[in-house]
Amino acid sequence: MSTTTAETNNNENTIATTATEAQEVQDSPRSTKSVIQHPLEHTWALWFHNPSQKTNAANFFMNLNQVYAVSTIEQFWGLYNHVMTPSKLGMGCTYYLFRQGVQPKWEDENCVGGGEWLLPLDTKGIKPDQAKQLMDQYWLNAMLACISGDAFGEYEEYICGVAAMIRKQPRISLWIRKTPDDKTILAIGEIFRNVVLLLDADLSDEEKRQASMFKVQFKSFADQMKFIRDPRFQIPK
Repeated sequence: MSTTTAETNNNENTIATTATEAQEVQDSPRSTKSVIQHPLEHTWALWFHNPSQKTNAANFFMNLNQVYAVSTIEQFWGLYNHVMTPSKLGMGCTYYLFRQGVQPKWEDENCVGGGEWLLPLDTKGIKPDQAKQLMDQYWLNAMLACISGDAFGEYEEYICGVAAMIRKQPRISLWIRKTPDDKTILAIGEIFRNVVLLLDADLSDEEKRQASMFKVQFKSFADQMKFIRDPRFQIPK
C-alpha cells in the first residue's frame, strides 16, 4: 500500500472513530440530562471526501460519505472537538458542512444553477505552522457563519454549505444556490470574505495584513469543467 493510500485510509478510519465518539457523547444519559441543548435553525451534515483511489467522474461519489449531522450548538461543538481539523488531513481530502438534505454535488437539485465562492489560501511567506492555523481558523469561521442562521442576512436561503479542500493550495469555499441576479452573488461573496477573514473584528496590524492577501473568486457549477474565471466576480477587484 502506498503512503498516500495509507494516509487517506487512516484519515477515514480516524474520522469514523471520532464521529462515533461524538455521537456517544451526545447520546449519553449524562449529556442529555445535564446539558441544555440550543437548537440550530437548520440541521447541518458533515461530509468527508477521501480520495483513497484516483478520483474521476465515475468514482467520486463512492469516496464521498456523510459523517454526522448536528441540530444543536452542543452537537456541533461535540463533533468539532472530536474530528481532526482540515490541516491534519491528507492531500486531496475535503470536508463539507452542508444543510441536511443538500448533497455536496453539482448535480444536486439544490445546487443546479448555482456556484461557489472560493477563498484560496496563498500562504507564501507564511510559516508552515501558521499556515495550518489559518486554514483551521478560517474553516471554523466559515462553519460558524453557516450554522449561525443570520450571518448572511437576507441571503440565508441561498446558502448550501461550506467546504475545506486540502490541495497544493488549500482553499475554503461557499456553495450557493441559483440566485436571481449578479448583485446577489456579489453580496454573498462580500459577506463570505468578511466572516471567514473576520474583517469586521478588531484585528492586529499583522492580522489585517494577512487578511488583505486573500481574495475570493466565484465560479458557477456550469463553468467548473471549463475553468472559466469571470473578472466580475472577484473580491476585492
